[in-house]
Amino acid sequence: MDRIQKAVELFESGQSCSNAVFAAYSDLLGVEETTACQIASGFGGGIGGREELCGAASGMVLCGGIGYPVEDKAAVRARVCRMLDAFEDRFGALACRELKAAAKASPCAGEKDCSRYVRAAAQIVGDVLSKEEA
Repeated sequence: MDRIQKAVELFESGQSCSNAVFAAYSDLLGVEETTACQIASGFGGGIGGREELCGAASGMVLCGGIGYPVEDKAAVRARVCRMLDAFEDRFGALACRELKAAAKASPCAGEKDCSRYVRAAAQIVGDVLSKEEA
């Protein structure tokens, strides 16, 4: 199963948006899926349910350090900015409350609410990682 599908399946099985995205890539950090979900659990619902930064985007941010040493803050920040920019360019917002409002105005076609954000976030992580490997 690819990582994008894994993220969507985790979300649709009851994991939060942040858990699903981070857990789909956590093995690259040597973190078990259960531990990844524990780490990311506070970011769901727009960080603690406050509907701030989208949980799927937060899961993306947690993946930002994959492959970089902790000391390379500038590279990690640049990567995270690329990820967030790509997500915002696609959906027009980063805030959970704005994304949910837009989804209500234009319902997800047959998808559980927010699964499209989980799918996109997982895809963006994969795209960024694969471009950097090339």
